[in-house]
Amino acid sequence: MQVRVLSKPLFNLCLIISLYFSTIIGIYAAAFQNGSFENDSSLWGSNGYSGNYGDLDSIGSSEQDLTGWTISGTSMRWIKQDQNIFSAQSGTYYLMIGNPTTAYTNHVSQAFDTVSGTTYTVTYYLSTYNDAAAVAQRTVTVTVKNTNNSGTQLATQSEVATANYTWQQKSFTFTATSSTSYIRFANTPSTIGVFFVDNITITEAVTTPVFSNTNSHVYPYDPSNQQLKAIPN
Repeated sequence: MQVRVLSKPLFNLCLIISLYFSTIIGIYAAAFQNGSFENDSSLWGSNGYSGNYGDLDSIGSSEQDLTGWTISGTSMRWIKQDQNIFSAQSGTYYLMIGNPTTAYTNHVSQAFDTVSGTTYTVTYYLSTYNDAAAVAQRTVTVTVKNTNNSGTQLATQSEVATANYTWQQKSFTFTATSSTSYIRFANTPSTIGVFFVDNITITEAVTTPVFSNTNSHVYPYDPSNQQLKAIPN
């Protein structure tokens, strides 16, 4: 059997191509996903997911974490919209966090790929419902950290869900400091009441050019600190 040995230039080229595609795969291996909670529709009708909702319980139940998300707590529901009551903001499913009669602390979280130094915009939709047994105002705290829950906090936003079966858009920005960032949605502080969340997106913030009349230069705008970026000489 004849064995063909690659020439050094050809070997180096193959190595570069291999490293390139390995890098590309690595970049997108843990991209932010399932922000509208749609990816697990095939589970509906099994594992306790039936009717209009499925209870999510991270401790000792037959239910499981949703794709991309880690569930922590004992009072969260993955809801399949009932057109006669409340529709999802995007798609068919959304998440309910909290309990209308008992105070619990719950959160959902996800780690995802980022590029250090890049500014991202987090957008999500929030709602609640008015019920005699529930507190209409429900506070959700959204936190972004470096790498994981023990990492450095990059941004946080607390919002009170007050709209009765009406989706309200919320957003904020953060600047990544590593190749992995972590986002968490939590009902904080732990109180009686619920909120709904849907259509979570994380996108690279658009840098808007700003014209300066002083020297006819165009400076890029940095939304993370609301300042113009300096241009090196």
